[in-house]
Amino acid sequence: MLIGRLIQEILVRRGGQGRLPFQAVSEAYMRIADERLARRTRVTGLRAGLLTIEADSSALAYELHGFLGQQILLKLQAEPGGEGVKRLRFVVGAGLHE
Repeated sequence: MLIGRLIQEILVRRGGQGRLPFQAVSEAYMRIADERLARRTRVTGLRAGLLTIEADSSALAYELHGFLGQQILLKLQAEPGGEGVKRLRFVVGAGLHE
């Protein structure tokens, strides 16, 4: 239990408000995503500043990568929990239609 408490304190001091970085970034993404994106995408990975977002179609992934990605990144970096995101990667995922 002592280790868990220490980890919690470190996360709070680093700006995570006690949440794990992936959870904090996921929540930040949901705050900036419009209704369409919230319904058709989900955050699936975070590693070394690279955030992976899964889209429900290749057309949407292309739209996000080519047209909306930079805007999403800037909005995300301005949100609490999203400060550490440096790049976005958009992939097509099968699990969103379920």
